Amino acid sequence: MKLLVVAHTPPPLHGQSKMVELFIQSLDKADSKITPIHLNLKFVKNIEDISKFQLRKVILLIYYCLKLTWLLIRHNPYAVYYIPAPAKRITIYRDLLILLFLKLFKSRIIFHWHAVGLGGWFINRENHGFLNRFENSLLNLFYRNADLSIVLSNSSRTDAETFYPKQTVVIHNGIPDPCSEFHQTVLPHREEELARRIAILSGEEINDSALIINFIFLSQCSREKGLFDALSGLKLLAENICLKHPKIKINFQIAGIFPSKEEERSFREISEKQNEVEVTFCGFVKGEAKRLLLAEGDCLLFPTYYANEGFPVAVIEALAFGLPVLTTNWRGIPEIIGVDYDYLIPIHEPELIAKKAYDILHYPHFAQLRKRYEENFTYEKFTLDMRKAILGMKVDSTN
Repeated sequence: MKLLVVAHTPPPLHGQSKMVELFIQSLDKADSKITPIHLNLKFVKNIEDISKFQLRKVILLIYYCLKLTWLLIRHNPYAVYYIPAPAKRITIYRDLLILLFLKLFKSRIIFHWHAVGLGGWFINRENHGFLNRFENSLLNLFYRNADLSIVLSNSSRTDAETFYPKQTVVIHNGIPDPCSEFHQTVLPHREEELARRIAILSGEEINDSALIINFIFLSQCSREKGLFDALSGLKLLAENICLKHPKIKINFQIAGIFPSKEEERSFREISEKQNEVEVTFCGFVKGEAKRLLLAEGDCLLFPTYYANEGFPVAVIEALAFGLPVLTTNWRGIPEIIGVDYDYLIPIHEPELIAKKAYDILHYPHFAQLRKRYEENFTYEKFTLDMRKAILGMKVDSTN
């Protein structure tokens, strides 16, 4: 089966582009039964350019539409894999033009819904003004009746089912194992640090160096991703814990890129005005630097309320390292970490972040977190489920 994959791969590197790259790599294997043809829609050079209007993007869009036409004629693929845009006008209009070409060629379409929110945006605008109704008619025309819609979680089914696909399947993201040495090195380290933390928190006198607790943030460094709330919560934690336990120091390690200079300036001003938390800016991390950050961290702090959040890979990476996660009950996150997990909190709750951050310092179930990764979010499971869904479409859906 020939599959035309119309989606971008890194750079820039983020969860969606990485998952597309992993998907294409899995299809390149001899036994995949699917032959990928890749049109790399690379409209942006870095994170800051995402969702911004630029003349060069218009020129690129024309070029990609011409190339798409050529690939459709030359290869006559069985289906076209496409990732719908989030609920932002600039990217939606880009989608509509590309989907116009796919409709003209009567292509079978596979939508993989990474960003969340387009379905709700469509529904909420349905009876509000001529422009909204006109745009919704276009959305309905080009998104409706996809041959297959793949969603990342049950919570994101609305986006796909708003447009009545012929078939919908839930396939969770999965990644190659980033911590194969977990049981040999990382787990013993975590258990040793836990014992020492509990000893100090219980008031035992330990003639030792200061205990540094490393909270890490691994994502786009924006307010909506929870970075500002995270610092506010850690500041409250430090004010309480460091008075009682002078041997404890709170370190907040921030790994990621700010979406704008204004947001970076605002956060740095806030962080510099407080002395309770040691803030370390790591920038964009990958490879060994990222592995060390996750292996040596004590908690991933991710209180996101990002409107288009889908199924964040950073939380999956934390599970692979047995790293406790303090995060929000938002979008697909409960399906990653478990709906009964004790450290899922509401959004915009710095006081609760402080309380739960103290509690999570006693969390002992590192191996259970790792097991959840091994059972649900491996690269092998993800790629197998993707191939099954696409190959199954050949039987279940016809044009």
